[in-house]
Formats: sequence, C-alpha cells, structure tokens
Amino acid sequence: MLLAKRLGVLLGRIGAGIGRCRGLFPAGFGGPRGSALGERPIAGLAALIFAVNLVTIKYSREARMYPLALALVLAQVCFFARSLRAGTTLAHTGLVLATALAIAATFTASLVLVPEGLYLLLVLAAAPTRAWRRVVAVGSALGAGLILTAPSMIIALRLRGGAPNPRTWDWIPR
Repeated sequence: MLLAKRLGVLLGRIGAGIGRCRGLFPAGFGGPRGSALGERPIAGLAALIFAVNLVTIKYSREARMYPLALALVLAQVCFFARSLRAGTTLAHTGLVLATALAIAATFTASLVLVPEGLYLLLVLAAAPTRAWRRVVAVGSALGAGLILTAPSMIIALRLRGGAPNPRTWDWIPR
C-alpha cells in the first residue's frame, strides 16, 4: 500500500511537470494550451505506462546510458520547442547545450536532429517571410550543438577503427 501511495505521488509530480510544458507546441500537437482531453490524466497515464514497462525497468537497473540519453533527448526537444516559440537567447543557449549533451550521451541522439530540421523546413514553407529569422536562429543553435560534439565523434570513430565491417551482420537471415 505504501508503494502504491508513493507511486501515485510520483506520477502526480511527473504529470504536474509535464503539464507545465503546455503551450510549448503548436496547434498540430494538441492545441495552443495542450490536449483537449486534459494534461494531467494523459501525463499520468504516460508516466504509469513508462513506469511499469519491463524494458525500461530492466535498463534503469543497469549502469547504462539509456535513462540519461532519454532525459537529455527529451530536454533537447523541450528546448527546441521553447526556442522555436519564444526565441530568447536563454532558450537558444539551452538548445545548444542540450543538443551537445544528448549527442555526447549517445551518438544516435543526433538522429533527433533530422525530424527537427524537417519541422523547421515546414515552418519556413508555411510562412517564409515571417519565420525565416526564427528558423535560422533555431537551425544555427542545432548546428552549434552538433559542432560542439563533432571532435568527440571523430575521435571516437578513429579510436574504434572506423565504421563497422558490413560482414558483421551476415549471420542475420534475410
């Protein structure tokens, strides 16, 4: 019973934290003030599903980079939305740092930049005369975060001997 009570308090705090991020996303992501179904029940349900997922429980008990990478990528996406919406220097600086930290945690986090870049192109295509300064600023912040981690990516690829051999996956049936 005590565990269920603590889990309920934790899920309530997570839901409240996610509820504070409302209004960051455009209308296509659930309206200007978040979901019409209510932020707290959906956030609590998402946190509950994540909390009882066996894969996340397994990897959270190991000393791996998955929880850290997930947290940093989520922070990067939050800063991306905030810098696209607000356009402040603090938001752009947070985007640069969050991008660099997420990519430093795992190089596959750089794949998040692809849909973000496509979204910037969609924003630019929707209103090219109004949005180009904002898109250039956010794109520059993303590029700066990527450039900050480029030396470590090059060093890691050189130390490990380059890209993996294509014959590595020959054992997988086609």
